Amino acid sequence: MITIGYLMKQKVSKLDITQMNAIAKCVEKGLQEGNSVSDIENTKIEKSNYDFKIILCNNPEYDKTIYKGLADRTTIMDIKSGDTMIGKILFPLDTMAEEALRNHLLRMSTILFGSLLLFIWGLGAFVYIRFVKPFISLKSFATRIAAGNLDFPLHMQKKNYFGAFTESFDIMREELKASRLGEYEANKSKKELVASLSHDIKTPVSTIKAYCELITVKSNEEDTIRKVQIIDEKADMIDHLISDMFHATLEDLTVLKIICKEEMSTILDEILEQMNHYSKIHKINPIPECLIYCDALRLSQVIDNIINNSYKYAGSKIEVSSKVEQEYLKITIRDFGEEVEESDLPMLCEKFYRGKNSSKTNGSGLGLYLAKQFMEGMKGSLEVYCEQGFVVTLYLRLGGLGAKDLRNR
Repeated sequence: MITIGYLMKQKVSKLDITQMNAIAKCVEKGLQEGNSVSDIENTKIEKSNYDFKIILCNNPEYDKTIYKGLADRTTIMDIKSGDTMIGKILFPLDTMAEEALRNHLLRMSTILFGSLLLFIWGLGAFVYIRFVKPFISLKSFATRIAAGNLDFPLHMQKKNYFGAFTESFDIMREELKASRLGEYEANKSKKELVASLSHDIKTPVSTIKAYCELITVKSNEEDTIRKVQIIDEKADMIDHLISDMFHATLEDLTVLKIICKEEMSTILDEILEQMNHYSKIHKINPIPECLIYCDALRLSQVIDNIINNSYKYAGSKIEVSSKVEQEYLKITIRDFGEEVEESDLPMLCEKFYRGKNSSKTNGSGLGLYLAKQFMEGMKGSLEVYCEQGFVVTLYLRLGGLGAKDLRNR
């Protein structure tokens, strides 16, 4: 409508036949009166808005001028004297007005086409932003969910037609994440419980085996010895089953929970006494009484792993010495069995690694690895080396008050 209104306002030259006839009559009258062609052409005819050119039949350029006028779409009228045609009058087309109209049409066509393109682009952008883009986001979101990535939320935009739909998907993601986290924590707790219980069961089983061995040595009754051997075999089976369960559980666990608090160092005497099944543990000096920062259960597991390794690989007496060094209580556990090869020492605390001297004994290579992990979890450390046998040194961090008192001694 705007384009049509604009074009209607443009001035376009129109042919006025009445005015042209009037001009032709004036030209005929002027020629009859003897006026020259140039005088007539230069004369302003009243009420005439047309330019015109007169060409007489006797003009040598007559035919050429007529043909040119026809090619230029010039309006041509006859000039007569009576009934005889004496020439032609040519009214040239207003080319300027026609060119202006053509330019206007071109300009308006360009504007109209550009406006149409802008409208189509804007409509496409609107449809993309409002309808297509939310679905693309949902597709990307669904791909991440399928891959198990539940940490990225699905962002919602204001005035989104699919806002409730989007919110439902994000709520689903949060529920899945919470469910998966709860399942992971539950499985982890069960595995930690199994690992802790299986280790705790190993201690009484070791005691049973130690007493079975003692009864076998001291008893003279064959029936008693046979029954004790059966008990010992069953204890071995339990021990192997518990070990398999313990190690299988540990393979799935990256970290066992360690809960540290201040304990009296006397718990070390209790732990060593419980593990002295074969009366091979000898304390070189009393353990200094002080507060230590530890998890009693994990500390028991650490010492249990070390002592059992000595029973298994050395079979010799075991010496335990202790002293306070700066911020730590240093516990040194030494056996006098075959020394470990120098090349094995750096790897003994690695997961599943077993030294060259362990080929004839059962094991999983997790004992010292777990011991080191537990010690580091208790803010302490563990070192292994060879010196007149195999030596493991534990550094237990002192508790607050104990550290101050011992430093002042």
